[in-house]
Amino acid sequence: MVPISSSSTTFTIPDLQRESVTMSRNKTVKQPGEYAWWAPTLFIILTFALLFLGTMRNTLYNPYEKGYREDIGHLENIQKLIHSGALIADPGGNVIANEEPLLATAKREYSFGKAYAWAEQHQPQIKREGSKVLWGEGAPKDQLERLLHKKYLSFDQEGALQLHPDQFRKAVLSTSLGRHFNLAKNNLDRFSYSPESGIQWDSFYFKEMNTFSVRRRIPRGSIFDRNDQPLASWEKGRRVYPENNKGTAHIVGFRNLFGLERKLGSELQGKRDYGVHDLIGLLGYDRCGTDIKLSIDADLSKSIYDSFIRKKERMLGGAVVMEVETGRVLAAVSSPGFNPDQADLKQFEELPEKPLLFRAMDEIYFPGSTYKTIVALTMLLNDEIIDEHNLTITDPDLQIPDDKVFKKVKNHGGHVSPEPIDMYRAFAISSNTYFARQGVALGSLVKTTAEGFRFNQKINVLGNVKSSDWFSAASQAYSGPEFDFNKRGDEALVAQFSIGQNQIKAHPLHMACIVQSIANDGVWIDPTFVSHSRKGSVVTDETNTRAFRKLKEGPSQRIVDKSIAKKMQEAMWQVMNKKGGTGYRAYQIYKKGEDELYEARFRNSKWKKDLVPMAGKTGTAENGKKKPHAWFIGFAPYKNPQYAVAVVVENRGYGSTYAEPIAVKALARAMSKKQAKD
Repeated sequence: MVPISSSSTTFTIPDLQRESVTMSRNKTVKQPGEYAWWAPTLFIILTFALLFLGTMRNTLYNPYEKGYREDIGHLENIQKLIHSGALIADPGGNVIANEEPLLATAKREYSFGKAYAWAEQHQPQIKREGSKVLWGEGAPKDQLERLLHKKYLSFDQEGALQLHPDQFRKAVLSTSLGRHFNLAKNNLDRFSYSPESGIQWDSFYFKEMNTFSVRRRIPRGSIFDRNDQPLASWEKGRRVYPENNKGTAHIVGFRNLFGLERKLGSELQGKRDYGVHDLIGLLGYDRCGTDIKLSIDADLSKSIYDSFIRKKERMLGGAVVMEVETGRVLAAVSSPGFNPDQADLKQFEELPEKPLLFRAMDEIYFPGSTYKTIVALTMLLNDEIIDEHNLTITDPDLQIPDDKVFKKVKNHGGHVSPEPIDMYRAFAISSNTYFARQGVALGSLVKTTAEGFRFNQKINVLGNVKSSDWFSAASQAYSGPEFDFNKRGDEALVAQFSIGQNQIKAHPLHMACIVQSIANDGVWIDPTFVSHSRKGSVVTDETNTRAFRKLKEGPSQRIVDKSIAKKMQEAMWQVMNKKGGTGYRAYQIYKKGEDELYEARFRNSKWKKDLVPMAGKTGTAENGKKKPHAWFIGFAPYKNPQYAVAVVVENRGYGSTYAEPIAVKALARAMSKKQAKD
């Protein structure tokens, strides 16, 4: 021990460890850790206090409680409205809404309604003298005073009582019964009447109308087009489709069962906010679903959909318009369409015209002469190939006689070019025998080109959206019964393949992608429907003020060199701009006035100065004993490609007659809308 003394303090230090410290005032400092049990105890006490206070807060100030209670009483209120006559069937069997029985019910059942009814009945006897009101014997004075304060009642200068029915009506409509009356009034199409069962509602009514429900029914995210038009939103406790646009119906879908509503269901679905804040009362309420903005133009889609009407008859088919530089889809239209607000899966599935079938990407057709694009590209892609006649068949400038028949393949109408033709001229006049001959000579090289342009593969239109996919049908090429490119007995079959028949099938989305890659100097970009998204707002917020976040474009890949793409662009230009081309006398794009707007018209030399050259390819695909499918693919403008298009019209006839007008009108409208937007 080593004692150390001073006048005020004595320290005793055993070796190097201090045992205690004695102060001059006889106070002792305890060893560290002696009060360590206080820390966990204090933590437990504070935790329980927070949980208790949070529970009390959620009990007293739960923002959802009113919604829960209202939803629980929804069915009872609807039955009450029917019983009272507020919902009634007219002589024609249509359900209509009548406010008078609702107001009468409020006067019988609500305390403020009873007081208002009493005031109506005793109005002549109720007077005001100075500051004193003479309500009369037996009057519900407290309730009448409240009505007077809320201005449902008032007195004139002479002291006579005045009733204000409009104010009373507003008060009734603000009650739970009134809100459910308004919901029913705004959705009368969801109700039906029959003498046997009376007034009934469809099976989705309460599931969609109950804003919260016992499980917290949270609003789904909205879907907007590229110009912020709402295509799907949440109003009055249910999913609504404000535009009822049949041109976008197959993309948007409905009720989490179809289209983007299903494919992006997890993103659009509201998010329940389970967490510690639910216990401790922090502001972390449920959140609406993610809002989605599409690259789709709703107005353009509607105009294309309307273009499928010819002589007051709706034609069946599909159309796709894409941006050349981005791959974003501006329109993917299927005819016929459907009204999403009135969609019934079972009913539609039984209709022969199949309105739920997304013909733009889920139905494959013989592409006819539009497939000659793949054969022409095969010629351009390969080095010198010499056929049995010592001809360099891959030379696009090589001129050869046009045959009337080749391997049982004939030209339309038996037409034969009087002059030898090269690839460009054969493509312009759509010579079947020329491309049948080339296809047989090129053999499996055409299949290689087709697969390079994604034949026999599905296309994902949600490739830029994480954790979501939406695949198209796979276009088909050489995937049917086995055959041998080098077997002479199979040459007739290969000749049919080379003009887009037999084992060759494609949908409009795929053909539009092929045109897009040609117009984009050989670079393929996967098509996409969704361009932006934003996080949903808290359900208690009236609007979502967050900015949209732009999504990436689809994956891209160079398929052919720029020089080859340029030659293919030239071939497609000749179809539309060289005399004798199958698209030469059809619709063309012209400038309209001085506002840089565009319109589609038949070719006319007096409008030559306003002509905006475009490029394309017509197609007429045989379809058994039925009329041929009409096709058109193309892009515009020719010198600075902005938009690619593909259109098919089922069982109609020539592509230049039925598909080309729809496609050219779509391109002209897309160019006009871009100019107006810029």
